[in-house]
Amino acid sequence: MCTIGAVIVTYNRLQKLKIALQAYENQKFKPKYLLVINNNSMDGTKEYLDLWQKESSEIVHLVLHLKENTGGSGGFYEGIRAAETMESDWIWVADDDAYPAKDCFEKMAEFIKLSDVVEIAALCSAVYTNGHIDTWHRRRFGKRFGIVRVEDCISVKEYEKNNFELDLFSYVGTLINRKVILKVGLPQDYFISYDDSEHSIRVSKQGKIICIPNAKVIHDSIESAEDIITWKKYYALRNKIYSYNNHFGLLQSSFQTYYYYIKYKKNNIVLKQMTKRAINHAKRGILGVDEIYKPGWKGNIL
Repeated sequence: MCTIGAVIVTYNRLQKLKIALQAYENQKFKPKYLLVINNNSMDGTKEYLDLWQKESSEIVHLVLHLKENTGGSGGFYEGIRAAETMESDWIWVADDDAYPAKDCFEKMAEFIKLSDVVEIAALCSAVYTNGHIDTWHRRRFGKRFGIVRVEDCISVKEYEKNNFELDLFSYVGTLINRKVILKVGLPQDYFISYDDSEHSIRVSKQGKIICIPNAKVIHDSIESAEDIITWKKYYALRNKIYSYNNHFGLLQSSFQTYYYYIKYKKNNIVLKQMTKRAINHAKRGILGVDEIYKPGWKGNIL
C-alpha cells in the first residue's frame, strides 16, 4: 500500500487551519505525516502550532515556521522541498482552507492500488466551493494548429461520468508522485499565482495527471469579484506569460501577449497599465514581489 505525506500552507487563518488539520486526523486512510508551513502568520498560528506539534496522534506532526511571508508559491516551495526528502510515496499539497472528505485519501489509495496505469504522475480531488464543483482547479489546454490558445476548465458533466485526465492542476487537493517531483524539481518562486499550473506542466511530462471525482475536498474560499482589479491580477498575467514562453516558446507566448492586449485595451487606464507592466516583466524575466503591485494594493472597478 502507498504512503502519503501532506503539506499544508497557512497564513493568518487560524480558525480555518484548525478545521483543516482535524479533517486530516479524520481520514480513514491516514497520511504518514502532516507538515504545516506557517508563512509568518501574526494571528496566534505559531503558538497554536507549537502546541499542536506535541500532540499525540497516529500522524506525525511537523511544523516549519518561515521568518517572512513568502506568498503561496514560497510556502509550497519550502513545503515540497522538505517533503521530497521524507519517506512517502506521494506528497499531498493544499492550502489551510481546503478540507478533504473522510474518504478522500482512501479513494486515492484505492485507485493507486488497482490502477493499471504504468506511471501516474499526480492525482487530483474534485474541489467543491459553496456546494458546487469549482471547475477552475482542473483544466486542459485548448490548442489550435498546435498553438495553446486557452485553458479550458473541465465541465461538471465530465466529473459526473468517471475519472479523467487533465493538464493543469491547482495546489488545492493534489497528490503528486514523489519520484516525479525528484525528477522535475520544485515549484517556481512566482510569489503568488500560476506556480501550481507551471509545476503541473512539468509534472505532466512524466506521466498522467488523473482526477478522481469521488475524492472530494471542500474549499472554504470566496474569491474577489472579477470586476475588481486586485494586485493578484498582475501576478496572474505576468507569471502565465512567462511560463508559456519557457514551455511553449516565443510564438505561443506572443499569442498570449496579444490576447491580453486586445482583451483589456478598452478597459480603464489602471488595468491597461497593469497589463503592460506584467507583459513587460514577463518578457524580461522579472519575477518576485513587484514594487507597485504589492499585497493589499487595490485598483478601481472596471
